Amino acid sequence: MTKVNMSGFADAIMEELDAYGKLAEDQTRKIVDDIAKDAVKNLRANSPKGHTRKKGTYAKGWTSKITRDRVGTYSRTLYNKQASLTHLLEFGHALRRGGRTIGSAAAYPHIAAAEQKAAESFAKKIEEALGG
Repeated sequence: MTKVNMSGFADAIMEELDAYGKLAEDQTRKIVDDIAKDAVKNLRANSPKGHTRKKGTYAKGWTSKITRDRVGTYSRTLYNKQASLTHLLEFGHALRRGGRTIGSAAAYPHIAAAEQKAAESFAKKIEEALGG
């Protein structure tokens, strides 16, 4: 506990708020990295494996990268190196030989489940790290 006089009260509060802000930023960055790593593992494990010429390359193609917006916030984007397949496999699609009446490729929902799990885990870990 630090004693301050009234003239230094505002400065003391600002110092404590800056320290808390730095701690919160560091903790959030670490949690974002951990959640992204877990989500990539989850997507690799639960992605369909037989939908490319080289079996399993779609599942192995999941990765994440650091993205920042203009404000400078820290975030990670998860993506697949075979981006054209993600929507088709998640939601299904018409076959090339003729519309949905002849047949369609089944949907393999795997992205939504990983996203939901990551969101829940993020909220829980942030609450634990920053004291609810």
